[in-house]
Amino acid sequence: LVAIANGSYCGGGMNTSPQSSMTDGVFDINIVKNVSRREFLNLFPKYKAGTHLQVPGIDNFITIKRSSELTLIPKQKNFFICVDGEVNLAEERIKFEIVPGALPFIVPARG
Repeated sequence: LVAIANGSYCGGGMNTSPQSSMTDGVFDINIVKNVSRREFLNLFPKYKAGTHLQVPGIDNFITIKRSSELTLIPKQKNFFICVDGEVNLAEERIKFEIVPGALPFIVPARG
């Protein structure tokens, strides 16, 4: 499992990447290694709450990398990717890139 985070929360309030910031210009790439179901069930409440990084030995289960861009290339022909809750089939490769200023926002003044 790989989570590419620009913000801390996903999936309706799960704080899976508490170290992430939407203003630092990088993705936090959380690589979750294979874990047993028992380990998963034990760690999931902490993962959901955002306190999992404080668990002793968590680096045995999760590796965190930071980058402003990355490309995922599957070992097999296709793989599934979930973007904001929507599951899609991807082929060949997917590139992610932070583009500063790409989405302009207009916020109304308080009145």
